Amino acid sequence: MYVLAVACAALALGTALLVIDGPPPWTKTALFVVMGLVSQQLRVPDVGFRSAISFLSVILLASGVIVGPFAAWLVGVTAVLPAVRRTPHWYQSLYNMAMCAIIATLGGLSYRLLGGAVEVATLSGAAEIALHVGLPLLVADVVLCVSNAVLLAAVMRIDQGHPFGHLVRQMLATTGPTYIGYGIIGFLFVVLWYPAGLGPASALYVFAPLLVARWAFIQYVDETRSHTRTVDTLVTALGTKLPVEVEQSRRAALVAEWIAEQQGLPAQQVATVQHVAMLHRLGDLGLERAVRSVNGAAGTGRAPARDRLAARMIDGIEFLEPAGAGIEHQADAYDGSTGALAGGEIPMAARIVAVAVAFEALAREVADPVEAFRRVEAEAGGRFDPSVVGALRAALQRHPWPPTEQAAEQEVPA
Repeated sequence: MYVLAVACAALALGTALLVIDGPPPWTKTALFVVMGLVSQQLRVPDVGFRSAISFLSVILLASGVIVGPFAAWLVGVTAVLPAVRRTPHWYQSLYNMAMCAIIATLGGLSYRLLGGAVEVATLSGAAEIALHVGLPLLVADVVLCVSNAVLLAAVMRIDQGHPFGHLVRQMLATTGPTYIGYGIIGFLFVVLWYPAGLGPASALYVFAPLLVARWAFIQYVDETRSHTRTVDTLVTALGTKLPVEVEQSRRAALVAEWIAEQQGLPAQQVATVQHVAMLHRLGDLGLERAVRSVNGAAGTGRAPARDRLAARMIDGIEFLEPAGAGIEHQADAYDGSTGALAGGEIPMAARIVAVAVAFEALAREVADPVEAFRRVEAEAGGRFDPSVVGALRAALQRHPWPPTEQAAEQEVPA
């Protein structure tokens, strides 16, 4: 129903624009439609939190200024057509088309409502161009960015139960700076088209730096994937000695992610929390089998030594450095009864993982998530941070336990 509502809203916007403004210049519109299709082919997937980077934003912004809001709407609708065959469900394709059309329209209308110049060619002087084109276009770019994040977060909230506000913040933090850069490029596109007099040839000057940017994004994606492989290697090494702990750590990492999202932590801190949860038993690799047999798999006597050893094992791995303190202090009690730190001195990642690991273990033991939470809640203010326990309660209201297969198999971000 939500997808159909968004699709109807997109269709209504397009129809209204066509009736009010009339048909656009079809030659220019066709050029922008082609550029939109090409930009989607140059799309770089998996950059940041459940996101992908596309140069379509530049085309949508420039088309809204040069040809008008309806042309931008048409570019948004047609740009995702090549991906229809690769999309498993029809409603996903419909939603993507409607979403692109809506954000393009909102961007174009924002430009007009802020007094953006329609006849850009009549402007003269840098100050006039900046005031009547640059400023409205950058604001339209912000509208484009925010509306994209809101629409995506809404459908992910409905489909997967993720917290809406957290998703919006995550996507804005991940893609916001990139959108600002795209706004500047879109402004240059307009300047080259009209004041510089290059017309359609300006597309060549715009796509050249975009290709360079695409190369830079690919390097970033490769780096994040190498981080993921590093974590997977460490987890696999743990699995060779203690296979059962790998699956337990993955479930604990999922719970930890839910808690971190519920608390509104930024993307990088969420990733750190997941790294701590995935690697919280890494120190077992360095402990002698005899120690494990004497103290038991969950013995508290060996926990501090195990955790310090695990922190040392990842020392020197730059992207895992923020996780070191969380791993080392995960067993510290919130009230200071055990461990070196207490209260707010304990890293947030450690406080979250302590609750996540305890809940996962109890849920396995009693086979009842409600009872498992009650036992965790009974130690709020003592062993556990009360705010983290509260976040766990809210997270369990949003997510089923045991987790669905799709959620349990998701990758840990790098």
